Amino acid sequence: MLMKVIAPIAAGLVMAAALSARAQYVPPTAPQTIYSNLNAVNKVWNVGTDTRAEFSGPYGSTSVWFANFLNVTVTDHAVGAAPRFYWNGSHMPGTAGSLSLPSDAYDPDVVLIENDTRICALIVYYSPSNGGYCMSWSRFVITSSPPAFEPLSAPMLIHTYHPPSDSFICINIDADNDGNYAIAYQVNDQTYCKTGILPAGSMPVPTTPANNTIYSDHIQPDVSLQHSNVVPNMKVKVVGLRSSRSGWKIAMRPFTAGTGPTVSSPAYPGYSLHNPRIASPLNNTERFAITMMQHNPGSSTYNILFNSYTGTTSTSTRVLNAGAAGFPPSIAGYANRLPAISYVGDYITIGWHTAYLPGPPSAQNNTFVGLDLTDGSFMPTTPTAYQDICLSPDYNPVSAMAISGRYTIWGKSAAYELIDVDKQSVPTLVWTIQNITLPHWRPSQPTAIEGMKALEGITISPNPASDFVTLTLPRSGEKCDYFVSDMYGKKVTEGAILNGKEVINVQNLAAGTYFIRISHPGSGQIQSMKFVKH
Repeated sequence: MLMKVIAPIAAGLVMAAALSARAQYVPPTAPQTIYSNLNAVNKVWNVGTDTRAEFSGPYGSTSVWFANFLNVTVTDHAVGAAPRFYWNGSHMPGTAGSLSLPSDAYDPDVVLIENDTRICALIVYYSPSNGGYCMSWSRFVITSSPPAFEPLSAPMLIHTYHPPSDSFICINIDADNDGNYAIAYQVNDQTYCKTGILPAGSMPVPTTPANNTIYSDHIQPDVSLQHSNVVPNMKVKVVGLRSSRSGWKIAMRPFTAGTGPTVSSPAYPGYSLHNPRIASPLNNTERFAITMMQHNPGSSTYNILFNSYTGTTSTSTRVLNAGAAGFPPSIAGYANRLPAISYVGDYITIGWHTAYLPGPPSAQNNTFVGLDLTDGSFMPTTPTAYQDICLSPDYNPVSAMAISGRYTIWGKSAAYELIDVDKQSVPTLVWTIQNITLPHWRPSQPTAIEGMKALEGITISPNPASDFVTLTLPRSGEKCDYFVSDMYGKKVTEGAILNGKEVINVQNLAAGTYFIRISHPGSGQIQSMKFVKH
């Protein structure tokens, strides 16, 4: 999230050798939603987004399928103009709208959270008139025509705070698939982390966030939940910067009250790091990944840092714009700013705003780019190309961006949004939906639903394996194709799963981690899994 007080960042373009357009530029192709009804005198200082699917029956019901990928964002505003919470349902035309936030709601973030009964949008923000950091919520009603959110609740005060005029404000929220949520926010040079739930089996009204933990020397925090059905085992992870901006700190704690380990990064040049972001995969592992912006003081260079962890152990460190082996050609030496991150299935998606992208028409410079990294190898899934996710150039050097991904019974999706501005106005707010692994972006199609049903519950055993692995489909009569690759994407073997089961010989494979992608040929639906060879 951007902060309430932020100085414009100079573009600082540096001349560099021209790179191949074919190697650099992939134009955006995803479905896009454009809002042009924003107040033209407003400025967007911050955005947040999340996606979720709704059911027309009880959670897990297969009798009624109702796909509703909600792509939700909130925007900040100029003084005196009300900010809005915008939402859109991709399953049918007209399922869209907006609701007013308090007129002085700053730095908003949003998450869509679900219990067994209903989806609810939780929006956190700073509001001076309401006493400090607050939360509002709205329940989604699928029985209305068209489906819509209820009016926003009155602000719930989370923390009384009146910062000095030159202080930053920052608040972020994350949730899992079981009604649990966590909030992290900055108070002077400390970070507070609180948790809450939507009680299962009832109309959602969020519990007041509690279980407070305080971290000192920890600013600009972002928060992520490790997904688990067992609340005591669930971990909350908070990333922040040291107050000197010379490094980052990661704190881990149980969902309920208590503390856990912390990780500190190596020292970086003083006052150089900004905008840290964290994301966890949608499973019960201790993996997570972070990204942030690094500014080299005294230069016009802005880099996008990436680091992945398993628990407290760093497993990969990258500068995403440096053109390392296997990565797109370098855009180092340019202004690369304000990254966002999502961890969906076996992929990590990072997007950011760059001042220059070699290759596309010059009008596309100052745009948003993205990389999808494969979990495990952390290499781009589309080598040699940054994914352009912008409809048109964005000339505002302090533009905001957010990415989200949420597992549903239909598949995995990631949402991006951007603002098309000219430093003085906000003529359009744009978000897009891009499925990382699924060709059908509207899984309510009958063939897509059947494909996802066919892949639900697929198992691989034993895992780890020494000689053979067995793929078993839940429906014995189904036929699916499989593709096995190593950590660098190189094909190892491929074939078909017939009569619901296939045994794969892995005796000759080197020890390591391998990925299996199972596809349903009738619908194009895909499920990704991995196994370890001893």
